[in-house]
Amino acid sequence: MKQTIFRQYSIRGHAKHDFTNKNIELIGRAIGTYFARQKTKSHLVIGYDVRQSSPRLNQYLKTGLMATGCDITELGLVPTPALNFAVDYYQADGGIMITASHNPPHDNGFKLRADKTLMGDTIQEFYRITQENQFIHGTGTTHTKDIMPVYLQALQERFNPSHPLNIVVDGGNGAAGQTMVTLLQQRGHQVIPIFIDHDGTFPNRSPDPTSPNALTVAASHVRDNQADFGFAYDGDGDRITLIDDKGNVHLGDIILMLLARHALQSGSINVVHDIACSQALTDDVKAHGGETYAAPVGYAFVHNKMHEVESKLGGEAAGHIFCIDNLFKFDDALLASVKLINYLTTQKKPMSALIADLPHYYTSPNLRMNCAESEKKTIIEKLIHRYKDTYPIDTTDGIKIFFPDPQPPPLQGEGSKIIPLSP
Repeated sequence: MKQTIFRQYSIRGHAKHDFTNKNIELIGRAIGTYFARQKTKSHLVIGYDVRQSSPRLNQYLKTGLMATGCDITELGLVPTPALNFAVDYYQADGGIMITASHNPPHDNGFKLRADKTLMGDTIQEFYRITQENQFIHGTGTTHTKDIMPVYLQALQERFNPSHPLNIVVDGGNGAAGQTMVTLLQQRGHQVIPIFIDHDGTFPNRSPDPTSPNALTVAASHVRDNQADFGFAYDGDGDRITLIDDKGNVHLGDIILMLLARHALQSGSINVVHDIACSQALTDDVKAHGGETYAAPVGYAFVHNKMHEVESKLGGEAAGHIFCIDNLFKFDDALLASVKLINYLTTQKKPMSALIADLPHYYTSPNLRMNCAESEKKTIIEKLIHRYKDTYPIDTTDGIKIFFPDPQPPPLQGEGSKIIPLSP
């Protein structure tokens, strides 16, 4: 088994080559052993996305988990946010979502959580357990539950009364589209659904809604149907992208600004964002009486920072949005959609006008320049040394330099590349 599939906050690789049936079962035994060491009799919730390999991974993961004495609640095919909701609803010790999120169709993997996302050293611990072959043995049980009616009802309860809207929903053939269409139709909204059939080959667009031209069709549907706006989701439904009434696509930092403005109507709040978000977010939140805190790029880092500063709103430019509310304790693209609808219905402007009212700084897409791993740290250190006495800098994740306008992008090391991040 390759150690490289044990990543920063998931286990992810090629479904056929990396996740043989034997490897999946070993990973299940390692995860079960880890939880059994924390608690003699553990209870985990598992679910999976639309990928064609997901049922197989579910089967052999379950076998490995039960061999360690772990009791399992099986959800079947669900969006990742529903899995996270279910872990707390059933008061389980943790959850495992079988997904490769926005990766290509041939990939798959496992996202894991306890009270927070399991990441870093814990993910590497799973690998070490597989290599040591020192598994805890036991006999677990499995039960199938349908969390979706409960999850949908909880989302329904978070809608404010509103007049019917005309909304495009682009599910990207992933796990969230059908759920969102059902939710909106139950509220009496007119829905234009596209790509909502579950199809793990993702035949119509990339499962990553932020990839170039991924939302061309959705934007056309918004314009052609004179919709109020549109939502687009990634493969497992934990990331959201917004399309305004003019067909313009907006990423997570714009969504976070809108949600912050809504929340700030009720008083000061702490907003956590990753460093890839625009400086406009920080400036706007502070201008309206709130406070912001930066986290490294990665939804798990944002979530950890939110716990640290007791924040109920946070997110990433990539579209992971956290609206902490009772059993909604993790990033949830569907809940973020509900909150956006609630905000729009309190205003007398279209979505495009609300966004036009936000501060805007010129931004560029992420630019990836090849860089040897051995040089990455040296380049960042040289930039810090060069600019630390001249301009304010942020070293939360790589280096972000606050130049006078126009600002060049900050730099972040990622793997074998140096990435200038949009300011």
